[in-house]
Parts: sequence; structure tokens; C-alpha cells
Amino acid sequence: MLFRSLCSAASYGFYTVLSKAMLEDDEPLLVVSLSTVIGSFILLIFLPFVEPVSSITSLSIFIWIVIILLAIFPTAIAYFLWFDVLKKMEASKASFFIFLIPVFTTILAWLTLGEVVTFFVIFNAFLIIFGVGLANTE
Repeated sequence: MLFRSLCSAASYGFYTVLSKAMLEDDEPLLVVSLSTVIGSFILLIFLPFVEPVSSITSLSIFIWIVIILLAIFPTAIAYFLWFDVLKKMEASKASFFIFLIPVFTTILAWLTLGEVVTFFVIFNAFLIIFGVGLANTE
């Protein structure tokens, strides 16, 4: 488990640094598109080893619509915004904004699912926001 976590962190760091280098010459939309296409092809190579192809081809139209909507809205838009920020900031500072994902997830879960937000959750969200702000202070 530790090895996988370290490999994940290292690959994410490599991806961020490589993306930052690409953003010096290219626009965020191009970098997002290129990384999405390359990532999709890599995933398609390993797909048959993880999931039977028949389980994918038997998905209902509703499930495909949900997959497409998830690919467009939260994924594509979020990555476009991420690359736009990455183009304007240092990679080391921009990477701290990833820590805000649990804060936004909590807010959206509260708004859409009616999940209970306790004082402990609010306190931790404050700590995360404070930490990100502190890390990005000059």
C-alpha cells in the first residue's frame, strides 16, 4: 500500500511539473485535451486486464449519459481551471490548492445530499483553507 501511495504521489508530481513546462508554450485547453487523450489511451490498454469488456458494452444509455456528464462538467472544467492556475502560478504553490478538494466536496455533499456538517468538519475545513492561504503567502 505504501509503495502504491508513493508511486501515485511521484507520478502526480511528474505530471504537474511536465504540465507546467508545456503551459509555457501552449494554452491550458490544449494541455488538458492532450493529457486527456493520452490518459484515455493508456487506460484503454490496461482495461481488459481489469474489467471484462462485456461489462462495459452492457452499460445502459443512462449510465453512458452519466459518464459523459461527469467527464465534461466536473472533470474537464476542473482540469481546465487547474491548468489555467498552473500557467499563472509556480507549480509548488498551485499544488496546495488540491487540498481544497475535501472542502468543496463537503460543501457540495451538504448542498446536494443533505449530509450533516459538524463542528469538527468545519474546523478542519478552516484549517485546510488557512494552510493553503499560508502556503501561498509571499
